[in-house]
Amino acid sequence: MNNNSKIKLINRLEIYWALPAQVDSDTFERFVEKINQYYAEAEGIGCSTYLQGCFACLTAHTALLCMQTQYDKNLKRCTEYIKEQNIGIFLPKGLKVIDPFERGLRVIEILVLPVSQSHMDEEKWSKF
Repeated sequence: MNNNSKIKLINRLEIYWALPAQVDSDTFERFVEKINQYYAEAEGIGCSTYLQGCFACLTAHTALLCMQTQYDKNLKRCTEYIKEQNIGIFLPKGLKVIDPFERGLRVIEILVLPVSQSHMDEEKWSKF
């Protein structure tokens, strides 16, 4: 598979000009690398992926209504990871990372929150 067709987000902090004062570069690079790892696992082709595809074809894709694919499982794990990191790292610093899946897997969108709103609970921000 061509390396240009894989999903890979850039992890250099200097590109995100507003962040260096709020997040250290090592933390941000580890965060993005973990997201890239989840997407690489989601796109990986293995025995289970092959069998899921065969089973879906045999059942006219109705089996996909009853089971989660490997891709869906990894996207869900990535979404949970981003939520955990938002709660643990980014929200206390006045930032919120939007899941790249919500933006077509093109960008990591980072919201800079007003200081008074950065300490709100996760329930309110999960709807945002």
